Amino acid sequence: MILDTLEQNDNRGEHHGADLHLHHHRIALEYGSCGGEVFNTIRALDVLAADPAVDAGRIGITGVSGGGAMSLFAAALDQRIRAVSTLCGLCSPWDAIGNRHLLSHCDCMFPLNLFQRDLADIAALVAPRAALFCFGENDAIFHTSECLAMVERARKVWKVCEADERFQVVTANGPHGDHPDFDLATQKWFDRNVAGEEHPIIERGEREIPKSVASIFQGKAPSPNRLHLLPELLNPRGSVALPTSLGDWAAGRSAALEPVAASFRQSPEARLAPDISWTDQNGVRVWHRGRIDGVAVFLDTWKPSRFGGSLILSTASGGKFARELQHTLAHVKASDLTAVVAFEPRLCGANYAGAPASEFPAGKRFGLNSWLAKALTIVGKSPVQYFVKDIQAAVNYLRTLKEFSDSRIILHGEGESAVAALMVAALDSSVAGVVLEDLPESFTDRVEIPRILRVLDVPELVGLIAPRRIAILNRGEANWSWPERAFQRLECPENLSFPVCLREGFSHALSGN
Repeated sequence: MILDTLEQNDNRGEHHGADLHLHHHRIALEYGSCGGEVFNTIRALDVLAADPAVDAGRIGITGVSGGGAMSLFAAALDQRIRAVSTLCGLCSPWDAIGNRHLLSHCDCMFPLNLFQRDLADIAALVAPRAALFCFGENDAIFHTSECLAMVERARKVWKVCEADERFQVVTANGPHGDHPDFDLATQKWFDRNVAGEEHPIIERGEREIPKSVASIFQGKAPSPNRLHLLPELLNPRGSVALPTSLGDWAAGRSAALEPVAASFRQSPEARLAPDISWTDQNGVRVWHRGRIDGVAVFLDTWKPSRFGGSLILSTASGGKFARELQHTLAHVKASDLTAVVAFEPRLCGANYAGAPASEFPAGKRFGLNSWLAKALTIVGKSPVQYFVKDIQAAVNYLRTLKEFSDSRIILHGEGESAVAALMVAALDSSVAGVVLEDLPESFTDRVEIPRILRVLDVPELVGLIAPRRIAILNRGEANWSWPERAFQRLECPENLSFPVCLREGFSHALSGN
């Protein structure tokens, strides 16, 4: 049985999510292209195993490049596969990024790596069944020595299972693709481990059947064709129940957030310290330098001489710097009694690797370039996750400062940092309020938080802030019915505001108790 993968021949669909700006949506659904490919592969196995002419106990699987990756992933997941031969289809995430191979790979080559595992760990799941690994010595999109080192890490499991004879590596002097050496090795491998007996070696010949005859659908997709819905069908969206009363709301909020909280639970330590400070009759400004996980971050704090106890922590996004943000906020803060802190997290300011405007559809003003976003995915990270953890670390640091230890903290952000500020406020009930600009209307809109749509979407996350005060500027056309109903049920509808300017938004958030 020969299975067309997505995008090939009559099998329509899409597995270039990062290249075509589908990446954020799929990550939020906890969907990776290889997941859809492996799902189709396992369904094909169902058809094959149901054929009365097939011995379902003797099934092998092979493929080259993306097919090689699918062969291994399917064998790791489906015990019906007795032996696998994977050709030029595997490398570690670290190899793909460090040796600059990532740009040449389709999304199907790597799973959504939520648990930050090496592909050697997935390969090891095939043990003690038979696995043949084939690599080209001059493969332009794999670093052969790294690939061999990866499978050697997997080999340890076959040794533990005392099945070393069912593990083999073959290399060929050639580029990426299939080679006669691989044909020969694969045939012998399946004779030994699937058929249980030798068969005559079949030499590679010319094409025997023209594509016009082999094509089943002749380019016209079957009806109904739902391949474009595969991410949604495999990973349905979640939802959250509305609150019934304020007394029950704390437990309801915790239960709703628990599935996503694990991604943000451990906040890194912000190793910050005051660096430069100056004082005048209006107050004290301090420039704090530091690092989070070795990456430079900056805080610019302004405490007025008549400090009223409330603090606005504003997080920069995109290419903005903390100093630039501090100057902007100085003109729009709602009260001369309010302290203002501008924060420059990782992936921002001097550390920003943003995409050019031409890479985004009209009206989409934030997001990292697609290749960096793809690299983060295969090591189990996303930009917003960094923003969330950095804001948490900044809040913790501010609470260690004597002048701000008891302050009411209002979070402010724009675009991606608005999403991060909203998430931090949802997870940290001590945050007094939130002011958000250009908040995406959905996690399908250029926001990458793994699996979040399996639990909730942006409007529901807004509702989880209740009964605290939240102001949303540039609300867009989203349906805000859910958060409005949540605030109404908690008898505080006035705490959800859609102001027309930033000064009004700060006034709204600061007026809460």
